[in-house]
Amino acid sequence: MTDQPRPTFPLDEYAIIEQMSGLKHEYVAGVILAMPGAGPVHDRIAGNLVHLLRPQLAGGPGQVFGSDVRIGVTAAAFYTYPDVSVICGALAAADMPRHTVLNPTVLFEVLSPSTADYDRVTKLAYYTQLPSLVAYVLVAQDRRWVAVHTRAGAAWPASS
Repeated sequence: MTDQPRPTFPLDEYAIIEQMSGLKHEYVAGVILAMPGAGPVHDRIAGNLVHLLRPQLAGGPGQVFGSDVRIGVTAAAFYTYPDVSVICGALAAADMPRHTVLNPTVLFEVLSPSTADYDRVTKLAYYTQLPSLVAYVLVAQDRRWVAVHTRAGAAWPASS
C-alpha cells in the first residue's frame, strides 16, 4: 500500500484555516499539518526555558516568546510554532500569514518521542535558512540531553 499524496494549499488558504480553526498547524511547502499537543513534561520544560531566559534578556534588545508565536521561513514556505523563540531587535512580521515573525535569533524545541527526529533533522534544515538565526537548541524531555546548533558565519557546523 502506498501513501496517498497530501493535498496542497496556497499560503493565503493556510492563513484562513489557521485563523478560523483556533488550532495550530504547520505549513510545509503547501501541505498543512496539524501540530500535536504537548504533554505536561514537555510544557514544563518549555515554560522553564521561558522563565530562565526572561530575566537574562531583561533590559536588552532580546525578547522571549512561548509556543504561540509562529515563525516563518518564507524562502522555504515553512511556517511553524517553535516551543520557545528569542527575537532580538524589532519584530519583522510577515504580511501573510499575519502574526508571523520572520527574524528569530534563537529557537528552542523540546523533543517529544513522536517528533524528535523531525525536530533534529527537518526543522533544523528549515530553520538554518533564516538569516537572523544564530542558534537552534534542542532539549530532550526524557533524559538530560541538550544539543546546540550555532551559526559560524554562513555555515552551520555540527552541534556543539
